[in-house]
Amino acid sequence: MRDDDEFIRVAHVREITEDEGTVKIINDEEIAIFRVKGKYYAVSNICPHQHSPLIAEGCVENMYVSCPLHGWQFHLETGAMPNGLPGLKTFDVRVIDDEIHVRVQERRDSIEW
Repeated sequence: MRDDDEFIRVAHVREITEDEGTVKIINDEEIAIFRVKGKYYAVSNICPHQHSPLIAEGCVENMYVSCPLHGWQFHLETGAMPNGLPGLKTFDVRVIDDEIHVRVQERRDSIEW
């Protein structure tokens, strides 16, 4: 379902488990949705290291998700790596009536691909 602001409904809040990722496909792009401390985040599910679609399967700790393949870490809010280098695309998220909506355009502070 799409609304006027380029946000797309992707899930109900009960579908997203705390500190675990869930993959949703938006416009043919895999996006990992996370809930940490009750707040929702959306990042690319594709690790830039070896282009593996595994980010949603990663471990979340201190607002970072680790790619399960080689341990690369990415901040869920900014997509940046711990050393400050860009890493994952990030997407705006909002919750309306217990439904999670993701903006289809990546955030401006995200890495350019």
